[in-house]
Amino acid sequence: GSGRAVVNAPNLPLCIDVQRRDGVAVVVRLTGELDTLTAPAVDAQLTDLEAELTESAALVLDLSDLAFMSSAGLALLVTHHERCAEQGNRLRVVTGNNRTVLRPVRITGLDTVLDLVATVSDATSDDH
Repeated sequence: GSGRAVVNAPNLPLCIDVQRRDGVAVVVRLTGELDTLTAPAVDAQLTDLEAELTESAALVLDLSDLAFMSSAGLALLVTHHERCAEQGNRLRVVTGNNRTVLRPVRITGLDTVLDLVATVSDATSDDH
């Protein structure tokens, strides 16, 4: 494939940018708002990507520029964390210093469940 695909859900305040890195990882960058309205589009995109992941590849979800995340976004993270684990892949969630993402994740205790990393380069390096 071309390696890059941008999926813009029409009329939704969210942009999904997908970048494939040869068998190492697929990086999905979300910008905008992740809530009950936009979560289904992200869910569908992640489901498609999980189906094509090679054995040791990581699915990297970059939320460092996310403007808003509701409980629907948290539920989505947990669902795909479990799905990746079941099929032998890892879901890595890039938070940066984004309080929009970090606060709800920490409040709900999901920071002990999810594989949180600071940057995309951390998520795609092999020293995990």
